[in-house]
Amino acid sequence: MSINMRLIGALQFFLFTAFALIASPGFAQEGGNLEEIIVTATKREERLQDVPMSISVLGGDEIVSRGIESPYDIARRTAGLDFQSASGLNSQYIIRGVSMSASQGTKVDKTVMVYLDEMPITSSLNDVQAHLNLYDIGRIEVLKGPQGTLFGSGTLAGTVRLISNKPQTDDFDYSLKAEIGSTGGETRKRLGGMANFPLNDSMALRVVGYMNAEPGYVTNSRTGASPADDYTDEGFRATLGWQVNDDFKMRLGYVYHNQELDDMSLFNPDVAQYERSSFKPESFPADVKYYNLTLEYDLGFATLMSSTNYLDSFSQQNNHLGGVPLPFDFGISFGNAETAKVQEIRLTSSDEGRFTWIAGWFSTERENDFKQVLHTSDAYVESKGGVIGGLVDEPGYADNAFIYGSYRKNLSIEKALFAELSYDITPSLTGTVGFRKGTFEQDDERFAGGNCCWDSRDPVNFLFGVVLGGGDSFTPNPYRGDLFGTGEVDADTSKFSLAWQVNDNVNLYGLVSEGWRAPKYNGVAVQRAVSTVDPTDIVINLLSEPDSLWNYEVGMKATFLDGRMSSNISLFQIDWTEIQRQASRRSDLAGFVANGGDAEISGVEFELFGAVSEGFNVGFNATVQSGEIVSASADQQAATGSELGASLVSPDFKASLFLEKYASIGGKEVVLRGDIQHVGSIPNGMPNRVGQVGTPNPLYEMQDSYQNVNASIGWNMGDWDLQFYGENILDNDSYIFVLSDGNLSNRYGTLRPRTFGVRVTSAR
Repeated sequence: MSINMRLIGALQFFLFTAFALIASPGFAQEGGNLEEIIVTATKREERLQDVPMSISVLGGDEIVSRGIESPYDIARRTAGLDFQSASGLNSQYIIRGVSMSASQGTKVDKTVMVYLDEMPITSSLNDVQAHLNLYDIGRIEVLKGPQGTLFGSGTLAGTVRLISNKPQTDDFDYSLKAEIGSTGGETRKRLGGMANFPLNDSMALRVVGYMNAEPGYVTNSRTGASPADDYTDEGFRATLGWQVNDDFKMRLGYVYHNQELDDMSLFNPDVAQYERSSFKPESFPADVKYYNLTLEYDLGFATLMSSTNYLDSFSQQNNHLGGVPLPFDFGISFGNAETAKVQEIRLTSSDEGRFTWIAGWFSTERENDFKQVLHTSDAYVESKGGVIGGLVDEPGYADNAFIYGSYRKNLSIEKALFAELSYDITPSLTGTVGFRKGTFEQDDERFAGGNCCWDSRDPVNFLFGVVLGGGDSFTPNPYRGDLFGTGEVDADTSKFSLAWQVNDNVNLYGLVSEGWRAPKYNGVAVQRAVSTVDPTDIVINLLSEPDSLWNYEVGMKATFLDGRMSSNISLFQIDWTEIQRQASRRSDLAGFVANGGDAEISGVEFELFGAVSEGFNVGFNATVQSGEIVSASADQQAATGSELGASLVSPDFKASLFLEKYASIGGKEVVLRGDIQHVGSIPNGMPNRVGQVGTPNPLYEMQDSYQNVNASIGWNMGDWDLQFYGENILDNDSYIFVLSDGNLSNRYGTLRPRTFGVRVTSAR
């Protein structure tokens, strides 16, 4: 059955269900045992079922009991949400098929913004923020569809919000977690602890610490490392809360997170399953520090809130030209240091009356300092008659010669006024209008130089001209600086919604919302002249155009079975214009960001969750969607490798089923949990080679669909919970991620192999 037929069927199901539920007398009954879910998706507290947009929520108890530890776990339990990662590189959330790039490149901004409380923490160059530990996170909100009016330019497809637990003044509290597991005989270790300290009647301190050691499962046959891809992280969070008086409160927060991946969990099946061949390990150290000051003052008619945030993060990728038979050691390291200052001031009206509103000011100043360094062995440089050492002292490469380096600084500034206004047209019908009026400004600058023999700003010329082409000398070149560009563009978005509260248990809504993504500079690529050999070569624009997205959505949120069950369904149509994609010019492999045409995406999301009977809980979600390129010029197709009708990088069908059964055995509460996930086939990129229209990409392929099954059994022993679990218990080794390395090779990622473990948690 085609996707369009599926969507027609879904629409029929939606309409039939809506009329049936509206007419059902059972919906007038009160009571039930579903816990009321409160969200802050609209920057005010509201019941989940009252918010006129598609939102999925994972609560704190659910995060702990179901062992939700990673972005993959979040995506598995959320309709319309996917997560892809090359093991610490190029991580991205994907909502409704809107992804950052067909080739999973790092030059294009991501389409989903991750928030930690009030702080936007996503970066196009630094992936550490996507992997923040979820211990003591009180709630995860996934807002689907563009959130441009309230959350800004980075929310083209949606927003993932991590809401931390706050300090409490009523009592001392603590929680502990200890876990040990095994993947292929290698040991997993996870520890976590939280303590809440009331300091007096108005002040409390909450501290959280954690440490994880995740075993690898990929062997590097060249170095003999087995496993080569061990992962560790550790971190600390502290929040001080102070209720100054009845009207004024403040919070001061600090977060530190450090992680390190020894090598990528990707392999080349031509070598062997779970095996790769590279000259040296590829390591990915990273850390992030986050500071926050939040002030809230109750004015009576409204609440005035100020959130001041500072982010300081660093990530590094140390890799070598793995799998390519060169007669020498050749390494590349990339480092990205990022700082961000974010300030938001907003005024939120009280919930009294027919007219409610929110208005505010947002500003962010984000600086990315990106360093690229190329190395080879001292012996190789000496054989070319070159100078040993270089202009950059790069940690970790003390015995390697520096041959080329570049330093790039990108400064982006976003400022915006925003507002949303809601009016109760009738007691059951509410209309909302939102807008954001802003500007986005960026400066892009680069310095480059080194011990090389061609243009020192061009590492491609070094590789192909000196190393492979037989160059015979290294000539020192001083650093040279170039201001690639500075510019300012408007960043305006809007939103319209209409919600009809049919009765206490049924809410119908319609939504139109807009998203926007900032342009990118292509200064490095522009410096290279267009090839005179290849007449089909691409002219590179200094600045890409912003892309924008309109989302059209209708949905229904309902509760039934006396309030024990909830179901949410949404149908959406997305028009995405001037898509920014990572591109490349074929003649010299110059990488840049290009606008790759327009796309249309349509789909349906469905969620069902609650208690079928006493002690028996179920959760089910499914997504059916179709997205493809509908317009693109010849140059756009050539630059990005796309073609009309090409599918976007997202599964056309995805579904998850979760079952939970409580019972009493020997006077102890026992809980059985199981879940199964199905993910449909996904293309690994665009079908054509970049740089030339109509030339098939030999590395293009469709990833097959796959399934993942997990299960656990747990016992409650008073203040302690004991749980035995199995992940990927069928040991499915299907590919879930493909990283295309240009025209060299593809590397593949799988589900983590079968893992068993035991988890102990305690809470006061």
